[in-house]
Parts: sequence; structure tokens; C-alpha cells
Amino acid sequence: MLATAFLDEKARELFTRAKIARVAQESSMQSYDAKVRQRISVRAGIGKAGPERLAYRGETAARVQWQRNVGARIQVTGTRMVLPILGVPKVEKDAIQDIADDNEMIPIPYFPGSETLWIGGSVARAEVDDNGIVNPLATGAEAYYTYQTGDSVQLRLPDGKIVQLRELAVRPRTPKGNLAVGSLWFDVVTGQLVRAAYRLAAATPNAMSAVPNDSATRSAKLAAFMINSLFAPNVGELSSIAIEYGLYQGQFWLPRLQSAEGSIRALFACVPIKYENSFTYASVNASPPLGAIQVDTSKAAADSSMTQCRNSPTRVVTQYKSDARIPTVLTIPCNDSTLIYSKDFVGSIYDDDDAIFDRESRDQLIGAALGMRAQAAFSLANLPRPRVQIGPSMMRYNRVEGFSTEVLLEQQLGGGFAATAIARYGFSDGKPNGEFAMARTNLSRTVGLNVYSRLNAANDWGAPLSFGSSLSALLYGRDEGFYFRSSGVELQWNSTRFLHLDWRAYTENQSRAMQNATFTVGGAFVPNIAAYRGRFTGLTTRWLKSSGNDPRGLRTFTDVRLEGAIGDSAFARGAVDFTMSHALPRKLSASLALSTGSSVGDMPIQRHWFLGGLQTIRGQNADTTQHGNAFWMTRAELSAGPSVFRSSLFGDFGWTGDRSSISRAGRPLSGVGLGFAAFDGLVRFDVSRGIHPRKQTRVDFYLNRRF
Repeated sequence: MLATAFLDEKARELFTRAKIARVAQESSMQSYDAKVRQRISVRAGIGKAGPERLAYRGETAARVQWQRNVGARIQVTGTRMVLPILGVPKVEKDAIQDIADDNEMIPIPYFPGSETLWIGGSVARAEVDDNGIVNPLATGAEAYYTYQTGDSVQLRLPDGKIVQLRELAVRPRTPKGNLAVGSLWFDVVTGQLVRAAYRLAAATPNAMSAVPNDSATRSAKLAAFMINSLFAPNVGELSSIAIEYGLYQGQFWLPRLQSAEGSIRALFACVPIKYENSFTYASVNASPPLGAIQVDTSKAAADSSMTQCRNSPTRVVTQYKSDARIPTVLTIPCNDSTLIYSKDFVGSIYDDDDAIFDRESRDQLIGAALGMRAQAAFSLANLPRPRVQIGPSMMRYNRVEGFSTEVLLEQQLGGGFAATAIARYGFSDGKPNGEFAMARTNLSRTVGLNVYSRLNAANDWGAPLSFGSSLSALLYGRDEGFYFRSSGVELQWNSTRFLHLDWRAYTENQSRAMQNATFTVGGAFVPNIAAYRGRFTGLTTRWLKSSGNDPRGLRTFTDVRLEGAIGDSAFARGAVDFTMSHALPRKLSASLALSTGSSVGDMPIQRHWFLGGLQTIRGQNADTTQHGNAFWMTRAELSAGPSVFRSSLFGDFGWTGDRSSISRAGRPLSGVGLGFAAFDGLVRFDVSRGIHPRKQTRVDFYLNRRF
């Protein structure tokens, strides 16, 4: 392993120097006085193309005074948090003191033996520990990584001194979820880390899972398997970590910025998470001496800290911080308003504070270090275990297949490549479907080639082939999908980091999908479309953009779709959806969605737009009579109440038909109703009344409203 770990001799020298510097204690660093800002943001979304809502954001500001052989005095100067999907100010305010009291949430920028790479804990461990993330600078890391020197830059300091920086590219030998891939930059002379950008080499299966121990019974292991299957895909991704250090007094490299981004996908939900730290230093080795810190961890001391606010504007808590056992004195204002409206906070908590957390510098660092070429080694030997996905997310019910389910098998191959095989069987139509894909990803962008035979939904809105839509089809006969079959090959490209953009180039045979299922608990299926049979070669693209975090502020969601194809017929189509919402006086809010689309050429019916149903004109049913090669649609809503449970009045209007008659469309489809939304629209219940063409009443329960 040592013989193959270093691809050049300079990499060996730089690695050796950096490994020593990582665990060495800078004896001349005696003290500092720093301002610390921290922000944690958690979002939530349903499905791939739905808007992501801010679910939680917490911010903390503090003054940290550290002195060698004494510890740290932490003065909490600000704390605020919001839970927008709940929208209950009392809950948010009640949590302020609990957040401020948790000294683990306030990072200490530096202490002797601190982990410079911000990986695997706060304390630098000299030896590799492969039960967690394997630190690429720990002793023994050569068995897991290869190293190569890259670019070099020179920094000229104000005193004329030049600091030479050198890049060390780190690549895992195998594509595993506990190995890092990226670039580390070091001061060539001292071996001190100056900046770093890395991610995990692969997604981590079962990010939230039931894990039976080795002695578990067969029944316990089966129960764990069923629980894990229920929440499949249940995958965690750490897509980027960025760290930057600043040089102080021409001698000390201290952390300036830290950022980590990732996500968890479980069942139908996606939860992106971002963790950011910012450090500024008022002085280094110039602070007055700190008094001795005596830590009292007794229950009496804990009780005393809760009663101090009766006689003092602040309370003091002494604790040991983290696994480093750093003595700390935590001083916290008793007045919640002092914390929430701290002068250290500028603007609203919903603002992204790009200046404080230097988003531009972070994105440049990540973009340069974590491109598609930054990958684990490609190897067909010593591969990780394949990921098997089954469960509710793979099941569906519709009028073509009846009940169907599928099995997904994914194998990481290294080099960012993964092979995926999918097998699906419908019990009513008796037709097996399958796909085989080879894709390459860096967890921000993915390029893949796919061979397939599958059932497609012609719908531009909603997800008729999802588990949630299947329940509506089974229970009420409301199968809102218009289906056709396709078999062919496609090249896909998508990006999710800086914007959500999808491209798809395909050549395929399309054909009609016959109705084979009739059973529903209540109601009856409408007929499916008679899809045009033909061969098509085309290109599609979709661009999604969300903006705005505050449920009471302006939030927008834009969805642009373009497609063109040639073959047995030639056509091009384009559509745009724009949704916006904003608060009104008296705890009201208004939402408006505007959509339009048109086409040129001879477009087959399976590429028409279909209106009617939950995702378009509520109160009307989705059926084969309301379709065309052009459309327009408006959805408006007036809501009242907090985000946790909001009632609303809504009205939907729209038209679809031949593009030549759009100016004389006649009376549009229409419906009105009363809606109830929970958790900022993630869960929705509607009672709608159709006005034209059908006068009927519908009751619907579904996930992820458009606003």
C-alpha cells in the first residue's frame, strides 16, 4: 500500500509533513479572541421536481476567548431559530434558551489537537478509524487513499513575505461512503492545512436505518429488513465540505470558514442539510489572561444555572466541551429578546447571509476541486456491497398494470460510475419492464446512459406513477395518468448543486398502453389515451428554480420545459409554470400560479397537455377529452392561519386545445374549493367543486402542493 499510495515523490513529502503538522501542537499559540457565527439549514421536499421548503434554520453568534492550559470563555451574543413548516412563534421562542445552552453547538475555532480537516470529530486522531469517515491524513490512511500533487500558488503577505501553497489531490482506492475525495492545500514549509474541499466518495445506503446486532434472532433481522425496506431508498449523501484558513500575525493558520452540504432521501421525501461556520479574530496572542475555570458537573450546579436568571441578567454554565474535554464557561443572556435581536445578526434569519459565510469563495473552491474528475479509483475488484431497493417507493397501482412492483439493484464501480438494473412486473397486464443504466456522478452532476422498456405517463404535472397517486387510483378510481409504452435508449444529464437542470436525449419506440385493471374500492377508471405508435428521436430539457425562504415573504417557483423530436412525426413543444406567494395583512397570504405552453409540428397525443385533476384544475376530473397542443392555466389561492395548519379558498381556470384556436378558446375549465394544508403545504386536503364542464364535488388528500 505504501508503494502505491503516492503517485509522485513530492506527494509523499507533502503528506508526511502535513500528517506531522496535523497532530503537532503549536506551542507559540497562547490565546485568541474570536467572533463565531454558525448557521444550520434544513429543507424538505416531496418528489424530485417539487419545491423545497425551509423546514428549520438555527443561527448562533458568540464571542469565544481561548487560552492555552485554561480553556474557553464563551459569551453567547445571539441565538435565533425558525421552523417555517410549523410557523408557531411560541415553539421557536421556547427553544431559544435550549439552543443557547448547548455549548456543543458553538464551535471553538482552535485548540491544541483540534481536527484541522473538520472530519470524524473535533479531536485529531493519529490513527485511522474505519468505523467512521477515514481521515486522509491519519496514520494508515495510505491503505485507503492515493495522493498526487497538483497546482501551486504563492501568497504575498503585507510584510513582503511569500507563502507557497501546494495542492494534494486525495483519491480513494474504492468507492465507499466513508472515504473522502477532493483537494487539500497546504503551506509547503509548515505542512499546515490552508484550504480544503472534499466530499464522500459515494452515497451511504440506509442513512436512517434499523441495524440488528450480530446476535439478533432471525425474526429481529427480518423486522429490521422490513423497516429499512419501508423507508427505501433511504440514502444519505455528503456532497461537499469546504474549509478555509486565514494567516494571522504571519505565523498562525486559523479557520476562517467551514461549510458542509448533504441530503437524506427517505421514502418520498428529500431533506437537504447545510451546516456553516464563520470565524473572525479580534486578536491573537494579545488577549488578557483568562481566570481559571473550575467545572462543576453536579446536579446542584445544573439546577443553579436555571435559577440564576431570577437575580441576574445572565446565567453561567460550566461544562467540558466535546471529546476534547475543554473546560468552558458559557455565559448566556436570560432575556430571549437580547438573543433574538442581537446586533451580531444583520437582516432576517431567512436571508442567506452570503457576505458573512462567503458563499462566492466557497463555491469557487468546491467547483475547482470537486469536478467530475474528482473520483475514487475505478476498479472491478474489492467493490462495495450492492444496494438493493424494494418497498413502498417501488410499488404502484394504475389502470394499465394493476398492481406492480419492482426491484432495483445498484453497484458502485469506482471512478464515479455506478451500474443500475431495474426489473418491474405488472400483475394485471403481465408485461415485464426493465431498465439498465450506467451513470457517472460527483453527487452534484450526473451523466448516464440507459436502455429501457417501460410504462410512461404523458402528464406534465404531478407523478401518476408514484405510490401516493397509486393510492388515489386504488381507493377512488382517480387514476390521473395518461399512459403509453416506450422502449429505447437515452442519454441523461442533470445538475442539482447550483441549479436544477435536466437534459435527456433519446431514441425510442412509443406505443399504446391498454387498460388491463378495473378494480377500485370506489369509483371507476376513465379510459386511457390511444397513443400514437411510432419511432422518435428527440431532446428534452427541464429547468427548476426556487427562491425565497420566508413563508410570509415572497417565494417563487419556476418550471421551464422544452422538447423537440423527429421521426414518424416531427414536433417541438415548450411550457413554463411560474408560481409565487406572499403574505397579506391579518395573517393572510395569497398565491398565484400562471402556466402556458404551445407547440409546432405534428405532435402525437401522448405529448399533448392534459388538464383536469389535482395538479391542474381542481374540481374537474382528468380525462381524455381535455387535451391539446396548446394550453394556459391560472391557479389562485387565499390562505389563513399558521404554516403548521392553514385553510384556504382557491379557484382554478384553464384551457387546452388546438393552438390555432387559442384566441377563441371559449369557456375555460374551472373549479373552486376549500383546502387545508399542513406543514407549509407538504400535506394537503381539498374539497373542490367543479364549475365547468363538470359540476361535481371532489374530496382529495395528497402530498406537496405547488404553493
